[in-house]
Amino acid sequence: MIPIVRAFLHIALFFFAFHLNVHSLSAQTPNDRAIIVFDASGSMWGQIDGKSKIEIARETLDRFVGALPQDLQLGLIAYGHNRKGDCSDIETMVNIGPASTTGQSIAQSVRRISPKGKTPLTEAVRTAAEQLRYTEDKASVILVTDGVETCNANPCALADQLEQIGVDFTAHVIAFDLSDEEGKQVACLAENTGGLYLKAGNADELTAALNKTVAPVQPAVSPVPEAPTQEAPEHNFIGKLALVEGGPTLPKESVDGFTWYIQPSPSQENIGRKHLLGREHEVYWSGSAGQYDLTVEYRLGGRTSDTITLDPYNVTEKVVALDAARVTGVGAFMFDSPGVDWAKLEWRFLNTDTKQGYSFYGYELDQIVPAGPYEISYGMRGEKATVNPPRSVILAAGEEKQLDFILPNTEFAVNVVEANGAPNTSIRQHYKILKDDGTVGATILYDSSAKPVFLRPGKYLMSIELWDGTKRPPFESEIEVGLGERTTFDVKLP
Repeated sequence: MIPIVRAFLHIALFFFAFHLNVHSLSAQTPNDRAIIVFDASGSMWGQIDGKSKIEIARETLDRFVGALPQDLQLGLIAYGHNRKGDCSDIETMVNIGPASTTGQSIAQSVRRISPKGKTPLTEAVRTAAEQLRYTEDKASVILVTDGVETCNANPCALADQLEQIGVDFTAHVIAFDLSDEEGKQVACLAENTGGLYLKAGNADELTAALNKTVAPVQPAVSPVPEAPTQEAPEHNFIGKLALVEGGPTLPKESVDGFTWYIQPSPSQENIGRKHLLGREHEVYWSGSAGQYDLTVEYRLGGRTSDTITLDPYNVTEKVVALDAARVTGVGAFMFDSPGVDWAKLEWRFLNTDTKQGYSFYGYELDQIVPAGPYEISYGMRGEKATVNPPRSVILAAGEEKQLDFILPNTEFAVNVVEANGAPNTSIRQHYKILKDDGTVGATILYDSSAKPVFLRPGKYLMSIELWDGTKRPPFESEIEVGLGERTTFDVKLP
């Protein structure tokens, strides 16, 4: 199977199966009650096309808990995440309650899970049924598992018992990366209680599963509508970005740094909490029909909002205008040196209106920032001696601006040798400003190596500490460096 298709298959299976179960519960009667039984056994670290199954599950839950029906009572039980080899490792992580409050708690709990143990799925389903008071009330369990029972229990026998003495009990099983043989061992939980067993092994089976899961449950008094003739698209929302309204969209290879959020609009009956949609410059999503509020946040306080209306069978594409500028640039030293740590080169942006500040690192700059007035400087992080004075720049929405900086530095090297001529590189360098009146000012540079350092032109008090175990006092000397020089200072120890 093509890797991308296989990875999507498992992600889509998890989401759509979960969405069906929750939707069908809320469509039949208000205040339905369900518990997700989540497999957190060690096998969840297994990978699908380079990504662990626990990561796929975390991301899927994180995206969709905000759209849960508000009349649904929902909880979470997990097994196999606390102890290895312990068949009693079953924990109620989120007590059953309104989905409007438990949805986010469920997503957060799954994010904290670290799979490690066995798979006591039978006893976990029993625990969920008892918490739901299945002998008194209608109840549903949604089992998400990537493995079979490993604790000497019989899930089929449990299913028969729950069906016989339960008022209206249903177990749905989401087989997450199970083989056909493995699936037979857990499918009975769904089959014996009238629930759904969802599994996919290729693109055709996935399409069939999606057609089943997106079909809503209709009230008995309503006529059954004809099934839609067209297939639902893989994604029914595509979000893109532009610097300004009507401007070109940012290309796929452009920088990231954006955070998308989506939330059903207040006018919708299924209003839910805002939840994360993605962190890229371009996002893809599948959502239920309705109106949604869309928010994109980015660096230096950038934030923009819009509204979209989704149709399950048509793709909605929205270009969000950021009211921003794109700033590119290259920074370099007047003198390069093998001792330069390029990762420490820092671009500093300060919006002088909002007082929002942010730093970007590296010798190349390519960033999207909100339109406005800025002070921009460039230099070595943590070294005041090699930072350019700020430039005042006004960035307009839609503008693409090139900024290049040259750091006027002096390369200053200390050559420390012993009395016998042997070099000593176990040193730390300390430089303080030497004022015109002879007094010593602030420390501008401290380096715990013998590598060359970079200084602005001026006078300094240099102190060389020896870290070779001899406990000799520091060597101090007044020095003066000029602009654009390469200077070597020799220190001969007694």
